[in-house]
Amino acid sequence: MMNDLPTILKLLSEQAAASKDEEEGLEEEDEEEHGETLCGACGENYATYEFWICCDMCEKWFHGKCIITQARAEHIKQYKCPSCTNEKLNSLNRVIKAPFVSTFAQVIARCAVMETTTRDEQLQAPKELSENFSNERRIVYVLGGPGSGKGTQCSKIVQHFGFCHLNVGDLLQAEVESGSEYGKMIQDLKKEGKLVPSDVVGKLLQQAMERSNKKKFLIDGFPRNEENRVLAENVLKIEPDLVLFLDCSEGEMTRRLLNRNQGRVDDNIDTIKKRLKVYAESTLPVIDYYCTKGKVRKIDGEKSIDEVFQEVKGVLEELDKP
Repeated sequence: MMNDLPTILKLLSEQAAASKDEEEGLEEEDEEEHGETLCGACGENYATYEFWICCDMCEKWFHGKCIITQARAEHIKQYKCPSCTNEKLNSLNRVIKAPFVSTFAQVIARCAVMETTTRDEQLQAPKELSENFSNERRIVYVLGGPGSGKGTQCSKIVQHFGFCHLNVGDLLQAEVESGSEYGKMIQDLKKEGKLVPSDVVGKLLQQAMERSNKKKFLIDGFPRNEENRVLAENVLKIEPDLVLFLDCSEGEMTRRLLNRNQGRVDDNIDTIKKRLKVYAESTLPVIDYYCTKGKVRKIDGEKSIDEVFQEVKGVLEELDKP
């Protein structure tokens, strides 16, 4: 004999049906709420099945495919779209263009002893490169995390395509080895896994470009953050024709850095972790910025050296076509 109470099967069926109705209702509400929303980058309509992200500053919505991958977005506490990032950096641009020497003076104030007047004059604030030089040159940035293979690929690119390779890490290391007070400051920052101030990097890069008799530059490891990028675009007047992005997982980069054993102060596990954190927080947003401008060519950096170069070679051959 059965009573009038509902069976367990009936209860579960009713709950499942209610859950489905609620889910469909939420989707309909989402469509109604965002149906007229347009992507701030491409201008296309909102769709519930696609990953979207909202700028925490201007509250505009963007397709993930236009701005940033979902995997990277999950590590960002506050997202700023390229427009809001640029607005925030306008004040920095004014500082760079006008009172740049005073900013640089604050940096070198960390040094206990000042060097000779000649050295001070050599490391004055960066200035705009000549207009003719800017118009004639071709610039390719090579970006990627520490240990992603940038240096290896750059050596092969130079041999095959004849670029002038400017490795920011090498320029900084040369300054360290010079024994200057600026070099000591750079050494301290490297030990801490921190980035060297943009004005120092900018001046060393500018000097290297002006010394070269070539017009094709392969710039490795710069810009590493938004401040670098603003300095390059608005002071040095460097605008890349192309950005090669060597994409590599943190695990593989860590393995490579620990195995290369070059005796560098920043090739230990604690510093490597700091460098990878700085890369994720500072350099990836720069790569995302150039993605929105259509200049990034992503290369799988975990393949063999020759396989990576074949991809790189194909990209650069396309760049050389008239």
